[in-house]
Amino acid sequence: VHSDPNLLVGFDKSDDASVYKVSDDLALVQTVDFFPPIADDPFIFGAIAATNALSDVYAMGGEPKLALNIMAVPKNMPKEAIHEILKGGYSKVYEAGALITGGHSILDEEPKYGLSVTGFVHPDKLISNSGAKPGDVLFRKGFKITAQDIGSLAAMGIRRVKVASKPIIGIISTGNELVPSNVAPRNGEIRNVNSDLLAAIVLEAGASYIDYGILKDEESLLSNTLDKALKECDMVLISGGSSAGEKDKTADVIASKGELLFHGIAMKPGKPTILGNAKGKAIFGLPGHPVASYFVAKLFVNHAIARITGKEQSAFHVKAVLSESLASNHGRAQYGGVKLVRENENLIANPIHSKSGLITTLAQSDGFYEIDSECEGIKSGDEIEVYVYGI
Repeated sequence: VHSDPNLLVGFDKSDDASVYKVSDDLALVQTVDFFPPIADDPFIFGAIAATNALSDVYAMGGEPKLALNIMAVPKNMPKEAIHEILKGGYSKVYEAGALITGGHSILDEEPKYGLSVTGFVHPDKLISNSGAKPGDVLFRKGFKITAQDIGSLAAMGIRRVKVASKPIIGIISTGNELVPSNVAPRNGEIRNVNSDLLAAIVLEAGASYIDYGILKDEESLLSNTLDKALKECDMVLISGGSSAGEKDKTADVIASKGELLFHGIAMKPGKPTILGNAKGKAIFGLPGHPVASYFVAKLFVNHAIARITGKEQSAFHVKAVLSESLASNHGRAQYGGVKLVRENENLIANPIHSKSGLITTLAQSDGFYEIDSECEGIKSGDEIEVYVYGI
């Protein structure tokens, strides 16, 4: 096998890219990555694929400079979809400050897209998985170990590492009107949506949960159940009873266990949210309305779980043009779902209007927007950031 002393990273090392030293101050980083669609929207798929390829250069400590499109296209694939994938890729290359200078495509039964990326790195600042030496930091606290990381550890003879255990989150739903989600509600009853909703969010955040079921609006029953949850769990979520009604006793019960940190957040939906602390464990009182509960859980509960595990938080977002004006209550941050559609050269965000109890309308959206508490609204045609679900 031909060897070259200037080849700093090649076949012999399990890294994200190859690196070739050009001078004492400059090395080239070269990578290629492409895969089939992992998102329904072609623009978003293109953006994700490009981000994945560009990240290989960043992982080596480098800076992307040039990129070539790589694409496999079925015969019957609409031209509009092809263009959208390429636009999505271009948007991320542009954000990285690099240039797309060409590419290559072939016919294939399944669409695929990615990039070949060339970047620069100073040889002394090169980051290599296989260049570890005693004293090097391999993984920092909060890093999620993947299959390839386990392979790297095995290559160094490491079979066991200390990891954070999954926190256990207790979920309690309250309300005389609630019935299990698999039961047909009668007059005056509604299905318990929030227990299933919160359980899914907790699992997505990398935690496990204990469901304590549905409780009637009885203060003593909630108090006893919360005592049990605090013994068995690292954090507790109480759905319902956070408003200021006569039967809403969640704040009082939380305060009796420790400290009530706040009751109410300047946001819509989700204003009556509660946060308390007992025995060093967070207790959230979440609104009973599912959409409000969803946004509070995504924005606050997820971060609280990340603090327990040390996991780094990240979110995928895209820029889109708002299709209609949105008013906002000045002084309260506002959140809502949007449907993303492609129109000519722009990604359009169509707001989905719903009350805080209608979770089915939120399920039809692709992501959500935020209006800052100091903003009185957003005009139609303005560009907004949309946080895309499930990516």
